[in-house]
Amino acid sequence: MKVVVKPKAFTKEQCESIISFHTDWFGNRGYVGNNENRRIDTSNRQCMVYIPPSIECVPNWLIIDIFKKIHSANKEVFNFNLGKTENIDLNLLKYDPGAHFDTHMDLGDGDTSSLRKISFTLLLNDSYEGGNLTFNIIPEMSQRNSEIGDMIIFPSYLEHKVEPITSGVRWSLVGWILGDKHFI
Repeated sequence: MKVVVKPKAFTKEQCESIISFHTDWFGNRGYVGNNENRRIDTSNRQCMVYIPPSIECVPNWLIIDIFKKIHSANKEVFNFNLGKTENIDLNLLKYDPGAHFDTHMDLGDGDTSSLRKISFTLLLNDSYEGGNLTFNIIPEMSQRNSEIGDMIIFPSYLEHKVEPITSGVRWSLVGWILGDKHFI
């Protein structure tokens, strides 16, 4: 079981730009994308979720950079069959004081979440305390002293959580690379 950390994968300026997307991306706590009938389960998480209405709303430079880093990690470490298409889901998350995300896996049983292969978290700021990304079965790989622009890449079946924010606001971009088949 491995986690790949890519230090300074994105610049501070790029991270600030990504944070600014929340003003253009539809999203309020409890809703996914433009479909208000699909509720986010808030029983295990407490954060604001901003989701692009479509992948076309995400700047091309960001998608290209994410895929380069993910494919590099996949080739070096995971060797998952990601299929022929390049499918990605993204969420911009804002954690205020007290916000957290309990232990979970990024695999699901509905829509595209059941096809998730590789997950990532991109840290967009460092003006907060608490909020560490932790992995239950490999605590030595848990996020500690991460810096703006650090990208953590891991298999979507790996249990993880975000500890409560004790002060400040934590911004992160999270995403999932989808395969064309389920894990077997």
